Parts: sequence; structure tokens; C-alpha cells
Amino acid sequence: MSTNSGPEGLSSAFRIEPLSGANYSPWKVKIADILTSLGLEDHLASEGPKAGSDEAGLAEWRRKDQQALSHIR
Repeated sequence: MSTNSGPEGLSSAFRIEPLSGANYSPWKVKIADILTSLGLEDHLASEGPKAGSDEAGLAEWRRKDQQALSHIR
């Protein structure tokens, strides 16, 4: 189970079965839904921050990328 306090300070909990070879398809859909609801969908397929991002933009992208990774784990 992953718990998160969202940008508005609201707590939300998500439960999904840990990833295994047998449950990849439903796990993929569920983790995509969770990351989308948290505003982290850009980190599912993105190669990185947009070219020309300033230091603050890069730092924000890295912070959100780490947040997405922590929900996936």
C-alpha cells in the first residue's frame, strides 16, 4: 500500500497487488491510474525534462520523477 499526501494536503491511499509476471497487465493499468491521479503521468513514458528547462524546472521534474518511482516501488 502506498500513502500520499497530495498537493492540497489531502491524504489518499492506494492498494494494488505487487507486480509479478502473472499480473503485469492489470498492474500496469492500476499504476498508470494512480500516477495520473497524482499528476505524475508525464513520468510514465517521458525520457526526461523538456529541452531548455531551467534549473528550477529540472529540479521540479527530478522531484516528481522520484515521487513517481516511490509509488511504483
